[in-house]
Amino acid sequence: MKINNLLFPLMFGIIIAFQACSPAYIPNRVNSPMFKNAGEMTGEISVGQSGFDPQIALAVTDHIAVIANGSFALPNSDNDSTSYNRHSFFEGGLGYYQQLDDKKFFEFFGGFGRGTVDSYWENGLFVGRMKSNYNRFFIQPTIGLSNRTIDLGFTNRFALVQMNVDDKYLYDSVINNFDYFWEPAFTFRVGVPNLKFSTQVGFSIPVNQMAENSYEHRWFMASIGMQMRLNRK
Repeated sequence: MKINNLLFPLMFGIIIAFQACSPAYIPNRVNSPMFKNAGEMTGEISVGQSGFDPQIALAVTDHIAVIANGSFALPNSDNDSTSYNRHSFFEGGLGYYQQLDDKKFFEFFGGFGRGTVDSYWENGLFVGRMKSNYNRFFIQPTIGLSNRTIDLGFTNRFALVQMNVDDKYLYDSVINNFDYFWEPAFTFRVGVPNLKFSTQVGFSIPVNQMAENSYEHRWFMASIGMQMRLNRK
């Protein structure tokens, strides 16, 4: 069998293996409403690497907007002796948006959220257990284009995570640790003016984690969903 025929399955397996570990920090989907005018509202639901992510946003004035996000994952099993992942996260933010021309836009949001994670993972070789709670502060500038049928945006989210981890791999802990993450994400939506299919892909990259204070986190972000928009002029 040719080496090339084995390369893709091997790389795919490595990615899945890293994603399947017990993460203490699970980044949620970026909320990028892409507003044009006061009174616009968006509601979005998606599923992906972070579980189930509901999001809402409101343009309060012609330049000021608010967002609110959640992220949830229910246990995979009622039996705690098998692998499972439970997490919940809530956040809110305030931001500024500006139309650069009829299609191009810029927006900037900042905010705060709180999350908890309880996960257990095992296979024939490894066992992992992680319980964590954390506070997260974030800022996220986005630039892109939006029209009646297509939304396209690139976001640079910068997150400061205040992390507390208990029972890391059953023997270690991280208390009141502050870590920075760079989380770039691409958002694409297509559909009719008031309802669009949505997909987002991004990464969560630790900036300052030290080896002695490190913990598992989800480094890849991917989700699909639907967005509803109201009151665009």
